[in-house]
Amino acid sequence: QIQSSTGNVNGASYLRIETGGGSSNLYFDGTNWKINSLQAPWDGVVLLVSDGHLTGYSSIDLAMAAAVSGDVIVLQDDIEMSTGLTITSGVSINGNGKNYTVSGSDAVDAFYITGGTTKIFNFKKIESTRTGSAARWLFACFGENSKMYVDCDELKVADGCIALAGNTGSKLTINARKIDLGSY
Repeated sequence: QIQSSTGNVNGASYLRIETGGGSSNLYFDGTNWKINSLQAPWDGVVLLVSDGHLTGYSSIDLAMAAAVSGDVIVLQDDIEMSTGLTITSGVSINGNGKNYTVSGSDAVDAFYITGGTTKIFNFKKIESTRTGSAARWLFACFGENSKMYVDCDELKVADGCIALAGNTGSKLTINARKIDLGSY
């Protein structure tokens, strides 16, 4: 689904979508959505799609800080984080066939929500390389009635656990074609 101010559109039925003013287009290459800018290439490792407008950001943290409910963050490159990512309520993340790795020594969750509904989808691999006391959850879903939907090709942890859903009505749904629990 592609969301705009005029409602949802089934994006699977389109191969190209113009994004206002004719300065750029989204197109589907059969696997992933790509950006074709007719002016200048998009800078940044992530794009924020907000009410039909595209903005490039140098980090997923910066894109998340600018995002509001209904927005989608689209990865343009593989991402390696040394900190966890708290996801704004109602914001979704499209991995665009890329990898997302959380590493480092801080004991944090890779993706964390405290409310609303979040979709994390179209990732090649989501991985935690943390071990010992730094190993935590890949996905943590807290807040009453919080919902997180995850879809990716592979989930991998060196040590630790995949997911935790807490609080009344919280729901975490994972669809992964391969799960590697490492030494757990």
